[in-house]
Amino acid sequence: MTARRSSKKITKKRKSTARQAKSRQPIRSKKTKQKSSCFQKKLQTWRKLAKQIKRNICPKQNKKSKSKKHHQKRGFTLLETLIIITIIGILVAIGLTSYTNIQARARDTKRKNDLDSLQEAVELYHLDHDTYPASIAWGGSLTDDSTVYMAEVPQDPSGNTYVYEYLEVEDGYRLYSTLENVNDEDFSGWYYSDDIDCEADNACNYVITSTNVPDPISQVEPDVDPTATPTTVPPTTTPVPPTSTPVPPTSTPTLINCGNNMVLVDGQCECVEGYIDSDGDPSNGCEDLILPTSTPIPTPEPTSCPSPSTDMDCTGDAECIACYGSMARCMPDRCEVPTGVVGGGDCTDDFDCFPDGLCIDNLCQ
Repeated sequence: MTARRSSKKITKKRKSTARQAKSRQPIRSKKTKQKSSCFQKKLQTWRKLAKQIKRNICPKQNKKSKSKKHHQKRGFTLLETLIIITIIGILVAIGLTSYTNIQARARDTKRKNDLDSLQEAVELYHLDHDTYPASIAWGGSLTDDSTVYMAEVPQDPSGNTYVYEYLEVEDGYRLYSTLENVNDEDFSGWYYSDDIDCEADNACNYVITSTNVPDPISQVEPDVDPTATPTTVPPTTTPVPPTSTPVPPTSTPTLINCGNNMVLVDGQCECVEGYIDSDGDPSNGCEDLILPTSTPIPTPEPTSCPSPSTDMDCTGDAECIACYGSMARCMPDRCEVPTGVVGGGDCTDDFDCFPDGLCIDNLCQ
């Protein structure tokens, strides 16, 4: 009984403490409840965002994720590195080639402009002096005592030289230069000699001439030596082992060398047609030329002498002279005789006043 009573007392105490706790809590209205619920929702969303940011900044890593990220952050392989280096090298080579070609074309344009300007100055010099200058000082000035035609004569931009060739006989000139781009539309061929040296492989390939001088004849490219003869390789002989069969001796034929203008006929040297051997020595050749004897051509005598003389066909003056006297001439395929007389005779051309007169106003003078 006592146990039951003690348990009932405990439960009553608990209920009374619970009631007292409830009575102590402040009584809230509906508005305060709504505000607290909105605040709690916002607080929950902020907590979620904070958790998400924390996950993104400091993600949880385990052994598997660490190994994957380590695999993803590895460097390039050797093959990939070689491919990238090759591509970069090709692009650099293309860029350098294009840059070099552009620079060469720019220098060629300057060379053309330099020679054009120099040509204008030389032509002005010719107008004043009625002749062209015999020489030009490159890097100096083209001037005479009173006039400056060019204050500074240009020079080649690559360190080569321009060439001015004065032709005294024709009173003309040629200006030479060397273009770096051999595919240029003004490339005119290769020119080189003792007097023409642009110091670019000792050859020039661009020329400007005066109007009274023809263009020079181009030559082969200087890298090719036209006088070079092909090297002959001696034939290789295979040694023949000696045989026991004796070989009969063979007679070696004697080689006969004939001289100039001679041929070998039946083992003897004879002169070709039209030449003779005056000294009798075949080694000297046939040096004398046989001149053909000229036979006089007989003058054909006319079979008849028609009248007038223009009705007679002729091949030379002799036929007309035989028929119509020493004044007659064959012009061009018929005989004609002068009709006028020097000192007042009528005429149509100078032939009528032959041999000493001239036909002026239809009268022989």
